[in-house]
Order: sequence, then structure tokens, then C-alpha cells
Amino acid sequence: MRQTLRRSCAACAKSKHSCDLRTPRCSRCIKRKVLCAYANEPLTAAPAASGSAPGGSAISSPGPPLDGSGALTNYRFGSLDPFDSYPQTRLPRKQVQRLIHSFLHKIAFEYYPLDLNATSNPFLVSWWPLALGDPALFHVSLQTACLDEELLAQKGFQSSEILMADSVALLRRKVQDDSMAIQDGTMNSVITLAAIEFGKGNVQVSEMHIDGVKRLVNMRGGINSVRQTSPLTARMVSWVSMIVTGLPQFETQNDVGIGDGVPTPPEWQIDLTVSDIFSDERSKPRYNQQDYMTYHVLSYTDFCCQPQKQ
Repeated sequence: MRQTLRRSCAACAKSKHSCDLRTPRCSRCIKRKVLCAYANEPLTAAPAASGSAPGGSAISSPGPPLDGSGALTNYRFGSLDPFDSYPQTRLPRKQVQRLIHSFLHKIAFEYYPLDLNATSNPFLVSWWPLALGDPALFHVSLQTACLDEELLAQKGFQSSEILMADSVALLRRKVQDDSMAIQDGTMNSVITLAAIEFGKGNVQVSEMHIDGVKRLVNMRGGINSVRQTSPLTARMVSWVSMIVTGLPQFETQNDVGIGDGVPTPPEWQIDLTVSDIFSDERSKPRYNQQDYMTYHVLSYTDFCCQPQKQ
């Protein structure tokens, strides 16, 4: 079939939503579990002669060509969105599209290597659709791809600094409105900025972001409340905050899974039908401080690192 520019699949066009043009199904159709049909193949679809990943994955195996330093060279691909329905930035259009491609095909799988399936990786099916409607999260997401590209090129960080300045400005506007401040996109943006600053060695700035996102979590009713609506956000916040500070920043639930904190692994929870047998033992002090911290950290690690259920 002749490849022509196509703004969206039929389902996204009918509902007037932006479409990421992924094949065989776009992220929105995967999330809604509806038929994804294109009138024409998107320009970004790989020609049949070049082969495709097993299972219809949109991931290209070798990735874009790199020179000796790791910089992108002679890399051309069609428009990811000919109508620019994604949030606007101060970067050139072609550069934005290259960064989008990098995020969808590389960064998403480096950030969440537990799921290498393009149809179920939470950064593709949950995070990215959210970013397309949230300018702050979109800028922050591009920044992760931009930093990766600029670190490889070793030619400075001009573009990522532009994205950082605009990300912070957009976030400041959002947190001034309580209803926008507690959105998943806002917390995703803040915790990603914390990770970026920590990676740069700006620990104090990173900790400021951690303090900010903890306040947002409290406004949402606790980390477990966040987990109920956005498991990925809860995991990102829990994990990054512990990496930055060196200690778990949220309480864990008790042995029977009660509380607003991070849930304990199911296999660690006590069966309520036999809990009375151990009631006397559970009333006695069982942990010293080191044991409690180990339990706390292991609960965090299990919560953050287990594959996400869709």
C-alpha cells in the first residue's frame, strides 16, 4: 500500500484525539482495547522488505545509525505527526520528532526494562499518551531523550537546557492550581526532573523535587491512593525518591495489607484465617531497627521492580 501522511487512526480521528501512529495499533487503541484501523499506512511504518520485530512490535532492532561517538548520523524518517498535534516546544520540528522517536524506541525500554513489549510497556501505553496532552510532561519526556543524545554527542547541552527551563516554567504554573498539581502528569514530571538533577550531580535540587512530589502524594491521599489510579506513577515516585535520598520516603502497609503506604509483597502478607494463631507472637517486638529497615527496603524493591499488571 502506498505510504501517505495520516494524522491518526480511524478511532482517534472519530474521537478527535491525537494519535501516535504506532503500528499495528496505536497506544490509545491498545489502552481502550478497540480496533485500530488506518485508511493508509502511516509514513512511519517500516516497509515490509526491511522486516519487522516479532509480534508486530514497532521497535527497530538496530536502531538509528550512529557514528563513532554515538551521535545520530544520516538518520531520516517520516513525520511522526504532520499536523504537530503534540505540545509545541522551542526546538526545531525535526529535532522534536527525532527525540520523540528516541523516547518511544529507546528511552521507554531503558526506563522500564521489565517489559520489552511495545504493546504493554507502561511508558508507551500509559505515560506517553498522557504526555501528548500535558505540555510539562511532554517537555520532561523529551528532555530524557535529549540528554541521552547530547551525552553521546559530547557537544554540550544547549537543547536539554532549553527543555529544562521550559519544563520548570510549565510545572510552576501547574502546581499553582491544586487540581492540576495532583495530576499523574504533574507527579511524573516532578519525579523525572528529580532523577535528571540527581544524574547531573545536583543532589540538593533533586531533593527539593522529592520534597515537592511527596507533598503532592499527600494531597492525593498517600502513595497507595496514587497506586490505585496510576501504578507507574507510584512506582516512579517510590523508587526515585529512595534512590535520591538513600532511604524509603513512604511507609509500608502492615502484614495484612492495611494502610496508605507501599503494599507489602503478597507472599509476605499473613493469611487472616490463621492470623489468630500468631496473635501472641505478633504482639511481641519482632524487629530491631536494622530488621525493620531491611523489611521496608525489600517491600519497596518488590513494589517497584515487579512487572506491571495491565
